[in-house]
Formats: sequence, structure tokens, C-alpha cells
Amino acid sequence: MNARSMLIPALGLGAALLAGAPVLASKVANRPVMPATAPAAVAGSMAAEHGAATAAVDAMAAGRWTDASHGFDAAMQQAAPPAAVEKIWQQLVAQYGPYRGHGAASDLPAPAPYRNVVVPVTFGKQVVGMQFSYGAQGAVAGLHLVPPPT
Repeated sequence: MNARSMLIPALGLGAALLAGAPVLASKVANRPVMPATAPAAVAGSMAAEHGAATAAVDAMAAGRWTDASHGFDAAMQQAAPPAAVEKIWQQLVAQYGPYRGHGAASDLPAPAPYRNVVVPVTFGKQVVGMQFSYGAQGAVAGLHLVPPPT
């Protein structure tokens, strides 16, 4: 069983947040994938999104739930208010052990108009990828757990 299939059922938040990856993909399945070499404007945006994703992980690790959910779009604010972000983090710690740190953010392919940033997060028992999906307006439109980047 792969890490992703183990994570989603264990977290119990279903399509509202973590299982949103398949839902997100199905909603935009007919759209082209962003090219590997993004235009300069998108690349600059990605640098800001790398910083925002890393800051969100730092905020979660520090228990600053409102800060962690800063930058969520309206749907994410409704699906994952600060109390839900806290619950997600607590479930991750319960399943994977204490937070140990995180690596550098990197890009993942995404169907347009989304941009994906993944932050490898190290827990006591396992490293998981925390993927932040940014919409066209630059707000977090999805938060998913994925295998960590290699």
C-alpha cells in the first residue's frame, strides 16, 4: 500500500480537504497541464508560493492554526478553518510521530490554472509531501498529502 492511500483514510477529512486531490484532478481533467518550463511571471509567482507553503508548514508545526490557513481561498476557508487545520496536523502527528522538520518547497505538475507546491515534511516515522495547490488568483485551493519529492 502506498503512502497516499494510507494517509487519506487515516485522516478522515475526505474530499473536503485531503482527498481533494482526485476531486481537483477530475474537475480540471480536460484542461492542459502547465508546461515544465513556466513563463517568468509564473516562475516569480511560484517563488512566492514556495515561501507561503513553507510558512504554512512552519505555522502548523508551531500551532499557529490561523496563520497556517492564511491565504486559503473561500472554499478552503470553509472546508478547512483553523480548527480543521489543527485537527489535520494532530492526526498527522498521531499517525507519523512528532514533527522533525521540513525540506525545501518544490513544484509539482498541475493542470492549468493550478500550480502545485510540495513541501517534504519529516515526522518521527515517515516523510510525507504536503502539497499546496494554488488557484489562478494565487490563493490555496487545495491541500493534499502526496509522496515526498525524490
